[in-house]
Amino acid sequence: WTRQRFAKELDWMKEAGVDSIILMRMIHNNKAFYPTKIKGYEHLTDTDPFDYILSEASKRDMSVYVHLTDAGDYWTVTDSGYYDNLAKKLLAVADEAHTLYSKYSALKGFYLIPEFWYPTHPKLPEIWIENYLKPVTEHLKSLNPKYVICSAPFVGVESEFKAAGHEQFWTQVMKRVPGLDFIAIQDGIGANEYPNGDSKARTYSYIQEVFTSAKR
Repeated sequence: WTRQRFAKELDWMKEAGVDSIILMRMIHNNKAFYPTKIKGYEHLTDTDPFDYILSEASKRDMSVYVHLTDAGDYWTVTDSGYYDNLAKKLLAVADEAHTLYSKYSALKGFYLIPEFWYPTHPKLPEIWIENYLKPVTEHLKSLNPKYVICSAPFVGVESEFKAAGHEQFWTQVMKRVPGLDFIAIQDGIGANEYPNGDSKARTYSYIQEVFTSAKR
């Protein structure tokens, strides 16, 4: 898309009442969606859509949270070294993003992958906190303490959900990682509703329980 096409999209979003955007993604595996100077990435574009969008979003008084890096294989990984490397990769992109885009008022902060989930493997919460979330959020805040850091945990299958455990899990994470400013719960009613999907339906009462737990 051209800058003009992005501007039109933002106008439509603004008209619909959208004032905040999670903008995905700068890096996916070894592919870069902006003209990075970091070595080792395949460039998919010579233009910079992040520059376009942040510039136009700033004119419209919108807030943008940039998704720095993605990794499609984190679902099954419980190795601390994996998260050490993921954090290192993310922070290199974060430094470049800060250099390129901090001039734009729309850049309010960053969105973090993985999409942390509950319930999870018993090893993972400690690894997520110590090897990824703490070093990443501390570094991002050092770039600018006003940056807001968020993540979007997803709602797991109803048969495995325990409200008390969910609350304990996120209480632990947020107490130990004060730099994680907010979570935006995703994948509620309708998520994964396809033949042979894992959800077996997410009922209204279940989603209500998830949000009540998260509010506390």
